[in-house]
Amino acid sequence: MDQQNNNDYEVYTVQNVRYALAHSTVPGVLTLVLNEPVHVRASEWKACLVHISELCGTKWVTKNKTQGDGTRINYSESFICHRAGSYTTRRVVRTGQKDTKKCGCLARLKITIWSNNPEECEIKLLHGHNKNDETIAHIPGDIKDKSKLSLSRATVSSIQQQLKDGRNCRDIRISVLRQFESLNDNTSNESNIAQRKVNYDDVYNIMNKLKHELFQFHQNDMISTKIWLDEHLLRDNYVIFNGPIRQWLYFLRDTCNMTIQQMTINCSIPEVNAIQNVFPSAKIHYCTFHVVQAWNRKLKEKVTLDGSYSQQELQEYHHTMMDELKSILREDDVDTMYNLIEEFKIQFYDQHTFLDYFDRFWIAEGIIQRWAYAFIDRGNRAMMTNNFIESWHGQLKVNYLKHVRNKRLDRLIFVLTHEVEFYFENEEERILSNNGRMGPLENQQSRRRFRASLVPAREISTMIHNPEGENSSSPMVGNWTVRAFTLRATRSTPVYDVVVNNTLLIESCTCQDFTDRCVPCKHIYLLKRFTNMQPSFEVEQNNALDVIVQATHVQHGEPNELESTPVIQIEQHGKSENEDVDILDDVQSNLQFISQSYTALHHDRNRVLNLSTISQEEAHQYAQQVRELVLLHQTMLQRYDRTRHDNTQRQ
Repeated sequence: MDQQNNNDYEVYTVQNVRYALAHSTVPGVLTLVLNEPVHVRASEWKACLVHISELCGTKWVTKNKTQGDGTRINYSESFICHRAGSYTTRRVVRTGQKDTKKCGCLARLKITIWSNNPEECEIKLLHGHNKNDETIAHIPGDIKDKSKLSLSRATVSSIQQQLKDGRNCRDIRISVLRQFESLNDNTSNESNIAQRKVNYDDVYNIMNKLKHELFQFHQNDMISTKIWLDEHLLRDNYVIFNGPIRQWLYFLRDTCNMTIQQMTINCSIPEVNAIQNVFPSAKIHYCTFHVVQAWNRKLKEKVTLDGSYSQQELQEYHHTMMDELKSILREDDVDTMYNLIEEFKIQFYDQHTFLDYFDRFWIAEGIIQRWAYAFIDRGNRAMMTNNFIESWHGQLKVNYLKHVRNKRLDRLIFVLTHEVEFYFENEEERILSNNGRMGPLENQQSRRRFRASLVPAREISTMIHNPEGENSSSPMVGNWTVRAFTLRATRSTPVYDVVVNNTLLIESCTCQDFTDRCVPCKHIYLLKRFTNMQPSFEVEQNNALDVIVQATHVQHGEPNELESTPVIQIEQHGKSENEDVDILDDVQSNLQFISQSYTALHHDRNRVLNLSTISQEEAHQYAQQVRELVLLHQTMLQRYDRTRHDNTQRQ
């Protein structure tokens, strides 16, 4: 605390102004002493006054302000109690109302900044909380008096933060009340004891004020949405599109460089026409759930029986027809499927209305390929329903909209851009970095990695052959063969081709598991274990994680520049040229790199003989550098190789 040089009083700050107050008749509530000034720093007088009001359980309302001329007073401001004055109710329609908080309190407070000491501010209580007849108007901090107060700054700030975090009003009220009670348990928190507890209406009113700041920029929903699209989203680098579905697909293709290979949609002809117009090569699948739903609806509408059948028998008849239709839907073989269709027509020959509908809208060429399993690759059957989107809509309504019906588009945009996007960005990073519980895909991959790890090391070389038919573990581009995981291999044991691309990454396998899932199978993981080559799928995952990390650094204002790779200077014929060569950390890693490089050179020997267009000068330079490399290689072996060969064995 500051001590005035020429005076014997203390100058307080926001942190210690409580020590200038006295205890009131209400336990835990403080009060200003009548006509005894409290000196605070002039730069903090407003914050000190707010803090004093919270400690004393009262609220001061500005009465008048005086800007001094500098001769005696620089500035002064007078305050009255928030319960000052009176109010005459005019209850005509709503007769059941709470009594007014106005009780004729005469309490007055004044702050003064004197000209001879402009660094300090004087706070003085000029009149207590009494009426004209000197009776007590109200007792600040009393349980009934606290109900007339506004919420404290800390409470309002906590509510606003939780509202921005997406919590609902009821949960926020419970959370704030628990904080309130935990602070009350600490007797040093007088400021909290003197404050009013939060109620549901407080949270709701703050939410109504806050929504205008967050997303509701105009009372009209469409105008507010236009402000979102034209100003806020563009400012945050969102790409905005507005138009019909076909133009939206053009937008995805031309602006976002998206190529669609297959798409699952509802049974909608306009969507089909738009997709085929923009992506002619895309395969379109009808959602299985919606196909069955459409059939079921038409069965109830078009299939009837005569009056001799009961309603229950009619329902069983519908179920029988639906079972037959589902068997057609799920049949894998094309010929068998068409046979089932003919059998269905024969079995239910008397239902002409439904059969005509089935022929027109489902059997026609070009349409049956969109819903029948027989025309859909096995690897794409995981996309035979768009109920994943329906599940996402359910999560949006339950987890983000909190079961509250959303009537405004601007609020939906706010939820999607500030809550949903934030959650999925962090969830993607969590899954890619394998942080916490495994996702479904990582769980499946873990099982396949474990299965590959169970193969004994002595058997791996008998199960894997490189593109040249050898059992070598040296990395090589081409088609490797991996035998199926069986205890006893026979001539009929399946052998799968595992492709290694030009960057020495394992790309694919011909087994059914990889065909269905398009992610590494146990054969790929076994080849990784044998050769230490990485699956391209895992490399792509790591690259995606790097992109997320770099984007996070940019978002936080950090530079998005990776450290440059060290460069080794290689002298060639007296000239120094820069080559991007990775420096490995340890001896074994460098030796492994050299060994793999020799293997690659060995497999390129035939390609070297076909370099017929190389010039004589380049060929001479090429041969000279290879001679130098061979000489260096022989020198290193003679100096450090301790392996005993036939001519060095002891006799």
